[in-house]
Amino acid sequence: MKGIYQNIRSRLSIIIGAVTLIFIMVLIIQYNNYFFTNKTLDYNKQINQTLIVPEQLIGLQNRFQNKDLFNDQIYTLGQRSYIDSIQNLLVDYQNDLEKITSASYLLIDKNVRIRIQHLKEECQKLSNKYGAFKRSLFERGLYSTGASGEWQRFGFYIQELAFSTHNIVLIKKTTEIIRLQSIYQLNKTNTQIQQIQDAIDLLKVSLLSGDKTYSQGFLDADRNKFIKELDNLNGLTISLQNTDAKLGLSGSAGTLGDINLQLSVIQDISSDIYDNITKGIHKSFFRTFLLKILFIIILAALCILFLTKISETVQKSVSQIKDFASDLVAGKMPPPVTFTASSELVEISTLFNNFIVSLREKIQFATNLGSDRNNGNLVPLSDDDNLANSLLNMEKSLDKAGEEDKKYKEEEQKRTWTNEGLAKFSEILRMQTNDLTQLSDEIIAHLVKYLNANQGGIFLYNDENYADVHLELSSSFAYNRKKYINKRVEVGEGLVGTCVLEKQTIFMTDIPEHYIEISSGLGDASPRSLLLVPLKTQEGIFGVIELASFYVFQVYEIEFVERLAQSIASTFATVKININTTRLLEQSKKQAEEMAQQEEEMRQNLEELQATQEESARREAEINSLIHAVDISSLVIQMDMEGRILEVNRKCAEVLKLRRDELISHSLKSLFLFNHDNDEYYSLIQNLKQGKSTIREEEIHHPNGTIDFLTVHYSPILDKEGQPYKILGIANSNTETKTFEHNMHKKQDILNDLEFRYNQYTNVVNNGFIHCELSPFGEILEINDNYSEMSGYHRQELIGKEYRKFLKQDELHQFELVWAEVHKDKSYTGVIKRTKPTGDESWLISCFLPFKDSNGNISKIYVFALDITEKKLKYQVLEEANKEIERLKGMLNPS
Repeated sequence: MKGIYQNIRSRLSIIIGAVTLIFIMVLIIQYNNYFFTNKTLDYNKQINQTLIVPEQLIGLQNRFQNKDLFNDQIYTLGQRSYIDSIQNLLVDYQNDLEKITSASYLLIDKNVRIRIQHLKEECQKLSNKYGAFKRSLFERGLYSTGASGEWQRFGFYIQELAFSTHNIVLIKKTTEIIRLQSIYQLNKTNTQIQQIQDAIDLLKVSLLSGDKTYSQGFLDADRNKFIKELDNLNGLTISLQNTDAKLGLSGSAGTLGDINLQLSVIQDISSDIYDNITKGIHKSFFRTFLLKILFIIILAALCILFLTKISETVQKSVSQIKDFASDLVAGKMPPPVTFTASSELVEISTLFNNFIVSLREKIQFATNLGSDRNNGNLVPLSDDDNLANSLLNMEKSLDKAGEEDKKYKEEEQKRTWTNEGLAKFSEILRMQTNDLTQLSDEIIAHLVKYLNANQGGIFLYNDENYADVHLELSSSFAYNRKKYINKRVEVGEGLVGTCVLEKQTIFMTDIPEHYIEISSGLGDASPRSLLLVPLKTQEGIFGVIELASFYVFQVYEIEFVERLAQSIASTFATVKININTTRLLEQSKKQAEEMAQQEEEMRQNLEELQATQEESARREAEINSLIHAVDISSLVIQMDMEGRILEVNRKCAEVLKLRRDELISHSLKSLFLFNHDNDEYYSLIQNLKQGKSTIREEEIHHPNGTIDFLTVHYSPILDKEGQPYKILGIANSNTETKTFEHNMHKKQDILNDLEFRYNQYTNVVNNGFIHCELSPFGEILEINDNYSEMSGYHRQELIGKEYRKFLKQDELHQFELVWAEVHKDKSYTGVIKRTKPTGDESWLISCFLPFKDSNGNISKIYVFALDITEKKLKYQVLEEANKEIERLKGMLNPS
């Protein structure tokens, strides 16, 4: 053991080994906890299934009995039913039970395993019962499938035989049997099946007895056949009743009762298994938890004791190293350090002393680097000597910073040039005139000079005529291009047209021969660079700037032109708007004069419209009456998409000479005659399913020999998805149609007479009454000349003004009382006083009538009045004369 502690390395190795051992043990314990915890959670999930699955099975069973038993698509389309879900759930449940049985960690006792095996057998029995029940149920069927469908179709077959006899009593009885069949399909009670059998027996007895009411329209052979078919229907009824009783659909226990009992057994066994397994898990988990806690406490105590002994031997040597490190941290240069404790500490002292020597060299290097003196080569101690490498990198960075500072000054000059140029051209653009050509001249002249270019031009985008959109040269400077003699460029033509089309800058140094020639004192020469920049904004493009120079444009110059082009485009847009605004103002002046004329015409039209509002309301009432008349005078039939009658109106039942409930569920082909050779009925139904309306002439042959001829309009009724889901048939006899047309002519004559009377009434009101129209807020909307004369104000002074402004205090008080009654939807009639601006008083017998809109809200108040001032004065004189006479009589007869 003494050899293990000879040096620090061996001691550290022992410490590391001990710590590693402790760490591994803790990991093992943690993994063990994690493993058993997850296992427990997994098994808990499986065990919880013993409580969850029986509840799920009962829920699926209830949904099956409430939905699938009455879902015809389960039988006709073979859709997945709740029985399938139950059987799949049972299979999964048996697999879960098998996993629980094989889980040794759960320590399941023998009795629990026997109960689980018994539960699996019960689940298998339930699955088999569901399979047998499903097969029997599909053989039984519903409305259109299986034995039930055959039974239902046979009932319709009996009804068709009854219709072929045209015997009303027989038709009623067979229709009643079909109705009872439909009710039984929904409820399935023994009482209903007994009612069906009683109805069949009663009909059979009546036919056998020779009752003429039932036998009318029968030959003996046909009657015997009908009786035989009734026996067959009765046999099918009894067979269906037995099947339903066996399945448990008609109230008896049957297979459904066995299934529900089996579900209860499974639920009880599952609950018992869950309780036993849960108790075993809790006991096992608690014992394991106590053992792990005890092991961790013992291991921790041993490790603490071992580490305490090792730390005492190392503490002395570490104390010397700590003092040396403290001097370094404080920024001091400590003297060389020596250790005699062990060979390892001697090596540490050598390393520390070498580090101090290297650190002094680096300090000297950093001092020379800051004073720009020549530095010697600094040699790093190793590739990982970060301080030496950082000082060397700093030396390189200082050199690089000098170069970047030079580049920055150059960039700063370019930015200054750009900003000064933008400021200069901003001043030019602020001068914004309404002349684009003048503004273009200013821009291109200054731009060519500022860039030291030789030639330049601005092409403006002309889209005033949408049929002839092109570019035209608006301004040029030292420009001499042979290609643009007409100063017009089509969009997409050449470089200028391409620049507009693509809305991108074009910069070329390889210029096509003779594209541009620059004239100088020495002759003509081609430029070295060509720049085309589009004048564009987010709203669109306004033109192109083209520049040519003997020198190659620099990148910052191109960027300057592009930024300037945006400002120029915005300014051009503003100028264009100003030009268009000026033009529109001139147009608006002309339109204002035209609108003044139209306003007068609209006022006259408004008067006519207000006069016809009352007539429109009366016409609307007449239209509603006409809709009601259609139902009274027409035959209306509603059918499903197979032609079975769903509803008829009273008029249709009267014409068919049957009750409305007797016609329900009849097929359309049993009412009207169809050509079976070309299958007219099938063609009619198919056209209606495709959304096509059809008009047919139909015949109705009654048992008494009479025939009715109808014109029937068949139309499909669409659902919210636009698919036909119902058929509407509206029929009219030719005689009734003519009668209806005759009545319509008479009503039109009455309407014309009423219109004539209404016009006369309007003239009488305007000529004989004082008329005024008020808004619900008391604003004067319309008056006639009589009202203007009565009030003493001109029409312009009254229209649009508040009615109350023209009333005196006593008149205003009376008006507020009248106005409150009118807003309660009450009319008012009485005598009111009005005073003219001259002080003259007028007495009016007035009527305030509220008028409502289609929403039931008061939209206007009509005021009609008659001037009774003269009569009022006469009554006052007469009243004063009567008072004087009475006074004189009193004087003559003092007694």
